[in-house]
Amino acid sequence: MSSLGSFDLHDDFSRMDLVSWTFGNDNYDQNREIYIDPDNPGRSITASGARSLVRKLVAGFKAVGLQRGDCVCLHAFNDIMYTILFLGIVGAGGRFTGSNPAYTPTELSHHIQNTRARFIITESELLPKIAPAAEVSGVSASNIYLFDAPKQDAPFQCSPVQELLRHGEADWVTFTNEDEAKDTTAALLSTSGTTGLPKAAMISHYSCVVENLILEDSSTKPYHVSRLISLPEFHAFAFPIAHIAPLREGIPTYIMRRFELQRYLGFIDRYQITETPMVPAIMSTILKTSPPASGMLQSLRLVWSAGAPLDQRTQDQMYRLLVPSARVVQVWGMTEAGWITTFTWPEKDHTGSVGRLLPGVEAKLVGEDGNIVEKDSEKGEISIRGPLVMQGYLGNEEATYNALDPDGWLKTGDVGYKEQGKFFIVDRKKEMIKVRGWQVSPAELESVLLIHTEILEAAVIGSVLPNSNAEAPRAYIVKSPESNLGEGDIKTHMAEYLAKYKNLDGGIVFTNKIPRTSTGKIDRKQLRERAKREVKHAQAKTLILAVFSSLRRTRKPTIPLLKPATTSQFGADGSSHSLPFTPISTNSEDSKSHDLKRDTIDSSKNHRYSKTLRLLWRAPRSPQLGPPQQHASIWERLGRIGRVP
Repeated sequence: MSSLGSFDLHDDFSRMDLVSWTFGNDNYDQNREIYIDPDNPGRSITASGARSLVRKLVAGFKAVGLQRGDCVCLHAFNDIMYTILFLGIVGAGGRFTGSNPAYTPTELSHHIQNTRARFIITESELLPKIAPAAEVSGVSASNIYLFDAPKQDAPFQCSPVQELLRHGEADWVTFTNEDEAKDTTAALLSTSGTTGLPKAAMISHYSCVVENLILEDSSTKPYHVSRLISLPEFHAFAFPIAHIAPLREGIPTYIMRRFELQRYLGFIDRYQITETPMVPAIMSTILKTSPPASGMLQSLRLVWSAGAPLDQRTQDQMYRLLVPSARVVQVWGMTEAGWITTFTWPEKDHTGSVGRLLPGVEAKLVGEDGNIVEKDSEKGEISIRGPLVMQGYLGNEEATYNALDPDGWLKTGDVGYKEQGKFFIVDRKKEMIKVRGWQVSPAELESVLLIHTEILEAAVIGSVLPNSNAEAPRAYIVKSPESNLGEGDIKTHMAEYLAKYKNLDGGIVFTNKIPRTSTGKIDRKQLRERAKREVKHAQAKTLILAVFSSLRRTRKPTIPLLKPATTSQFGADGSSHSLPFTPISTNSEDSKSHDLKRDTIDSSKNHRYSKTLRLLWRAPRSPQLGPPQQHASIWERLGRIGRVP
């Protein structure tokens, strides 16, 4: 067990509500522009303007019937008003939840019901998905508000958000003691946890305030802090640096609606951005731009990386694009506990570590045998405890019980180790591949694949081998357009770096794109589903070819041929199967005519039957032997759909 010292909170801070904390610092010019639209810098919100807007929203939400503890779902892309709405919801005594704009109506309805949302704020572009989800979830149109003006073909008419700003101003809800701050939920953040369907993690006012208090460091840095946010604002990674720190610390923050590479690089250069969060996928894309993007990144002094493992090679390559004083640091965290580790100013790192534990956070590593791992470099599943840990999962006591033990330890599901106070994440426990008793990390294999200069992206999953319960690594690879890499080249490359049991025996698949989540994580679930389909298809193909081969080996001059019709055929156990064949004698004139007809059909290049089915036509079969019983269903399907000539 380890922690980085103790962290004692001042009583005034520990009992403060989130909105009071956010607006509690007036040691900077309150007319400073804080939230800025980089596409239209004339559209911005100052600190004083933000305070006024939040007070108006508090009054507006109360006027439309928002009760303390009610949830409001914000279903929208990034916007400078996003944080204002978040603070307005929380200030009115409500609970904020953000949903992914990419959600389908089914996913949305699950999210709305899971968080028990009473109100929805969205934009007209997303209304076609919101409409069916709201109807299923019982949210009336009168409780749905739009950022922008509704389109003429909108599913139903909704009020604009501006309606909420027409009820004057009101004070936000404040707290008087620490227990109230700990027990009052500010946000419901969607997460799958370490396993299972998406759940709503309850994050308290106390956790939000303490997280920002721990991370607050802009006043100690020797450069002017300005930030560019392109990651989704509903995500836990962006929470402290997008919603709290800008107004608390007076940091000009540019909000991109969504990430787009060239615009992102252009904004960094145009506005001389000094700090920005990224996911490894963004870094990899930047590193492969041509010409190199280094000229547009010279203002950067800090790049945070989170959402997925960042390998040391990518980190070092990123360092080479930046000025010598810049830092590229990882953040390790989870929705249920916010930021857990990182490197705080001014520490740098080139080792691939995710950082040191934040003050007040404890961690323990548990080995496969269930014992606590005490030694450096020994791996174990990491559990953490501290002030940032969630209250639990809303309405899901079983999931809460499985994630949090009675002593407050939260199972992260991440496997890692520590060295000299630095933590290293190896992989997700549920994503580890079991190969003949060995634990194989997909992240390790991906990092080795990415060493190859002709590989742009790579993802590794565990795939069950055909006719076996054994698992093996399977790689999906995006190679550069001019590359001629083949499977053999990949296997040779991997063999240079890794033990044999880490071979890609589950297969190598070249693809145009690696599926990712909205935060840049590899969507392994989608890849696993794809792998199942591919393996199933390969098995079917192998089975059919085996049937053809078996039947060809039985060929004799006296074996009767078969013509299209239906007869009964007997399997190895004597059971009868209906097959689309009737025997005819090879000695008959009819047979000779039939052979000639068959040859004529096969010589036609435009014949409607596939090459595979023509092989089926040519292969002589014995009515006594017939195909093996396990193959009978294939023959039946071919006959049933009329595909046997």
